[in-house]
Amino acid sequence: MKSRSKSRLLVALALLVLAATIAGIAALRRHRSWVSYPDAELASIKNAHDYKGGPACPVCHLERDARLKADPVVLCQRCHKFIHKNHPVNVTVKLGTGKDLPLWAKDHVVCHTCHDPHDLKSFGDGLRMKFDQLCLRCHDKH
Repeated sequence: MKSRSKSRLLVALALLVLAATIAGIAALRRHRSWVSYPDAELASIKNAHDYKGGPACPVCHLERDARLKADPVVLCQRCHKFIHKNHPVNVTVKLGTGKDLPLWAKDHVVCHTCHDPHDLKSFGDGLRMKFDQLCLRCHDKH
């Protein structure tokens, strides 16, 4: 009986690994492969979100790495002007709110909390979801 249980466990584990591998490949296909650019060209890029038909990843990310080169707000402010009507950034969320949104350092609202820098078209202005729906993730009223 023990060998049958072990066999089932190994099959389940193999299926889990296979599913994770397939999901990872699918995610990579959705995003264009990493393209490196000379430093001089990187410095001249006006729109890192859409450069030569795709994102210019090394503007914000370390080479072949998902980690950001700097604080996300600093990176965004390099190209985007913040005006008085923008949501405050680097503020701590109230306990229990914004759980399903990406926060910086586990509890700070930053630009990519509300905006998806890798998908600017789905909801307009790069929002992660419809405006009111997004606001209600953290605010009771909007």
